[in-house]
Amino acid sequence: MDLAETPDQSPNADSNGESGGSSSSWLQILANYATILIAVSAVILSVWEGYEMRQHNRLSVLPNLDVTASWLVLEEGEQVQHGGKPKTITERSHIFKVGIENTGLGPAVFEKALLYRAQVDTLLSKTEHEGDGIPLRDADSLDRRLRRQFPGMELIWGGFKQGSLMKAGNTSFLYEAIISSSAVPDTLDASPRTRMRQMFNQYSFVVCYCSVYGEDCAHAVMGAEPPSDACGF
Repeated sequence: MDLAETPDQSPNADSNGESGGSSSSWLQILANYATILIAVSAVILSVWEGYEMRQHNRLSVLPNLDVTASWLVLEEGEQVQHGGKPKTITERSHIFKVGIENTGLGPAVFEKALLYRAQVDTLLSKTEHEGDGIPLRDADSLDRRLRRQFPGMELIWGGFKQGSLMKAGNTSFLYEAIISSSAVPDTLDASPRTRMRQMFNQYSFVVCYCSVYGEDCAHAVMGAEPPSDACGF
């Protein structure tokens, strides 16, 4: 008699199959989650590295403006740069210069320049619009006082354009005066250098500037401390 084949009725057959399928499904799920996690981590790392790079770039171009002042006494026949041009001194003279120097790492963007009268915080001169020249030469109050003290002095106001750049290491002059011996009156109660310093200390020269990113704004000051909100930042 032929014996018909009968299917295996062992209870372990189906359970083993289900167990193997379940394990492989969980492994696949874990692998998917791991792939997603790695991808998200890579995106986060990329964003963080980009942020760090931007911060580094900003720090690497930070400007720092310093106001400098110098005083020289030159004899007849010596030469000096006056207003960016060479000038030969015709008699013993006192040379007073005020400049601005960028000692930072990157270029400075000039925002505005201000001239205050100390003690009363009177704003004598300022810039408002991009492209306007810094109008410190219009500060007639200081001009008149200087010329009363030193008749015949040669006075030049420097300047720069609002929105213009000053590269790191560069210097620009704000003010230059040549006071010849004949321009110093006999009635002057102090040396020209002392008298000039006394008058300048009654004013505040304020240069407001920012980095090329429009951030890290600050101001450089010569003379008396200006109002805390002078630059508006």
